[in-house]
Amino acid sequence: MPQQRPQGVAIPSDRKRRGELAYVEKSHAAFWLILLALVDIVAIAAIGGYVLLGGDDSSLSVMSSQGQVVGQAAHDRAKLQEMSQVILRQRQQNGSLQRQVITLGDQRSSLLADLGQMKSLYSSLRVENSWSIVKEDLAKLFKEEQTVASIPPDLYLTVPVQSDGPLDATVEVVNRLKPLDDPIPNQEVFVSKQDAGLVRQAEGEARPAAANGGSLVTSPDNQQAVSSEDMEVAALEPQAAPTDGASVQSREVQAGELDLTALPRSRPAELDSQSNVKLASIAPQPGFEPAPTPAPVVGPVSGNAQRFLAKMKALQAGQLDEPITILHIGDSHIASDSFTRGIRTRLQSDFGNAGRGAVIPANAFKWAYADGLSMSRSNGWSSANSLKVKAGPYGLSGVRVWTSSPGAKMSLTSKAGSFDWAEVTFYVGPGQGSATVTTEAGSKRVSTSAAKAGSRTVRIEGRSKTLSVAHNGGGRTTVLNWSTGSNKPGIRYVNFGISGATVAVTTRWSDQLIANDIKRIDPDLIIYGYGTNEGYNDNLNMASYRQMAGGLVDKMQEAAPGAALMFIGPADGARRRSSSLSCGGGWYTPAKLGAVRNTLKEMAEDYSALYWDWSSAMGGRCGVAKWSTQNPKLASGDRVHMTSKGYDRSAGAFVSFLERQVKNSLKIASN
Repeated sequence: MPQQRPQGVAIPSDRKRRGELAYVEKSHAAFWLILLALVDIVAIAAIGGYVLLGGDDSSLSVMSSQGQVVGQAAHDRAKLQEMSQVILRQRQQNGSLQRQVITLGDQRSSLLADLGQMKSLYSSLRVENSWSIVKEDLAKLFKEEQTVASIPPDLYLTVPVQSDGPLDATVEVVNRLKPLDDPIPNQEVFVSKQDAGLVRQAEGEARPAAANGGSLVTSPDNQQAVSSEDMEVAALEPQAAPTDGASVQSREVQAGELDLTALPRSRPAELDSQSNVKLASIAPQPGFEPAPTPAPVVGPVSGNAQRFLAKMKALQAGQLDEPITILHIGDSHIASDSFTRGIRTRLQSDFGNAGRGAVIPANAFKWAYADGLSMSRSNGWSSANSLKVKAGPYGLSGVRVWTSSPGAKMSLTSKAGSFDWAEVTFYVGPGQGSATVTTEAGSKRVSTSAAKAGSRTVRIEGRSKTLSVAHNGGGRTTVLNWSTGSNKPGIRYVNFGISGATVAVTTRWSDQLIANDIKRIDPDLIIYGYGTNEGYNDNLNMASYRQMAGGLVDKMQEAAPGAALMFIGPADGARRRSSSLSCGGGWYTPAKLGAVRNTLKEMAEDYSALYWDWSSAMGGRCGVAKWSTQNPKLASGDRVHMTSKGYDRSAGAFVSFLERQVKNSLKIASN
């Protein structure tokens, strides 16, 4: 019988009991799962420790390698940052060193300038101290010999007497020496640089003396007397001693030596009885100035200039087997080969003749001339130069000659014998035709037509005395320059100039054509010869001029980086236009001429170049006045250009300067 449930008591159902049992079982399962998971974690940790301690599980090894890569990358980044810091510090040190170099350069320039001043001061002190030395020596002589020696006749000077009549009278003058403790009158000593003769002391109390027993030697019509206060003694040059049989000192005096024994011991008594005579001044005319003192040495020649001088020295010694080429560009002094002719002749005589080199085409302009060559052209040719016609094309010669007439011919003949090769440089571009180049060694036909403008040089090897260019047709034939030369060692002196030109004309030249010409000529020395015409422009802006001149020099230097540079300060000149710089006779020095000269000298220093002052070879400012009035004349009537003799003398001075630098290339090349 089934057991009955008591009333009011809730008895769980089977379903509910089964759910509770399932819950308990699930709880147990979860517990064991968690326990197993913990065991797995411990196992994995153990395995990882094993691998880290040297286990060989491959998968764990891969994980370890990846970790090492990440660590190495971090190390590399740290290393790069460290190197960047090192580079930054080195850059800072480099900047500091550069600033120190600049400072040292400034200090060096200052020290060299101080050295120049010290040398000048030393020279001045030597001159000022010379009188003290003389006084000491004389004092010794006076102690040894108290007797009054006879006055040697070789102390007397013959000078003209100032009068209204002809200067045919002469007087004999001797200076009286004051007591040794007296100051030097006027503190001036006149010394002849050329003769280095006896030093004469100018005294206001000097009186004329006679050599014939006290009588004044004058012409009968020219005697006059003035007070001793009016006595004027000019800068007297030593003259030869009289040869009338009077006693002279037996001891020979060397040039530049002061003969102390020839000085009078006291004032000659006969001088007190003589009439006072006013002497004519033989000082330079107003406006004339002595030649400027040569610039002090500021440092050694360096760079390309030093290499050029060394190469010249090797050529002179016969140790060079190739020619040296000098390129000289400028104005009218160069255009007609007036100045450069004498330079070329002298250098080729001393160093060897390597041929004429490049020249302008035939009849390029009115005053064009090339020494040593004869050039001509037939009808049909035209020409232009960059001074008169702005539009190009122009190369380094600054001119061009062209024709469109078939058969038109231009010829060159050497007056100095055969050359070894010949070249013709054509302009090429659209509208150009063809030409034939001919020498005695052969001929070449050349096309000058091209899609792009430029130049082309045709060369013919072989001995010949003649060179010609003939137009074949098909357009124009345009010649920029042509050349002849020798293959033996020597000097090849190339000159390109335009009459009336300034450096401004070079801005009309093609940079490409300039570069082509210079690379072909391959100069060892480039001489900048502009400046004369700029000096006559009173409105010239010196900053603009320097910039323009520097632009041309930079172009040439870029095309010939190994070439040395030289600047020539313009020659002295004068004109009728009034200015504060008078040379007398209504002639005046152009106001800007000196400024141009100074600018070119500064540029020479900036470019480590050679520098030669043409005006110093003429005697300085107003030297052209003397050159244009002396006989024979050295300067023409316009006082801008020289005569042939003047150009030849200038060329001689230039070559002497250059050869001095070759002889001693350790000195700065500046006169």
